Amino acid sequence: MSIEINQYFVIFLIVFLLRNVFELILQPTDKHKNNSEKDGKITIVVYTVLFLGSGTAVWIYLLFDPQVKPLVYYSGVVLLVMAFILRMITLQRIKRSFSLYINTLPSDLLITDGIYRIIRHPAYTFYSLEMLAFVVIKFNYFSLIALALDVLITLRRINKEEEFLLQRFGDKYSKYRKETKKLIPFVY
Repeated sequence: MSIEINQYFVIFLIVFLLRNVFELILQPTDKHKNNSEKDGKITIVVYTVLFLGSGTAVWIYLLFDPQVKPLVYYSGVVLLVMAFILRMITLQRIKRSFSLYINTLPSDLLITDGIYRIIRHPAYTFYSLEMLAFVVIKFNYFSLIALALDVLITLRRINKEEEFLLQRFGDKYSKYRKETKKLIPFVY
């Protein structure tokens, strides 16, 4: 099957724009930035470059080879859209606790209900699924490398966040860590 290149590009562009606008809307302006400010800005840039680069690579590959297996292509598109929607729902759930920086306000609570009962970092899980969707839509090495880099960077960031949350919430977070998985429900 040969797909309409503009169809994919429109879906990708909508997801890319909505996810960035949504994160900007959720980003509280009254967060006290700490020494993680530089790390937060670097994270924003790296994730944006990986997402934009991977999505663009798929588009370029589709320009030169628009032949795809319909089931695989549409599975990738559905995965991209569903992961995006679930990520936005997850971020909406934590609302004012969401920050691009690793910090909390004194009034922030440890959220352990909803999807957070199953995994501690669902927003990262869904972001990685968005990146995986690009590999599924049209396999290419750039998207595969971007996915691998995303996973490595995400795991590094999660470790920093968990150290911070352990210091901030103490035994409560330690108990929560023992009761839940990090990224993949019931597995990891």
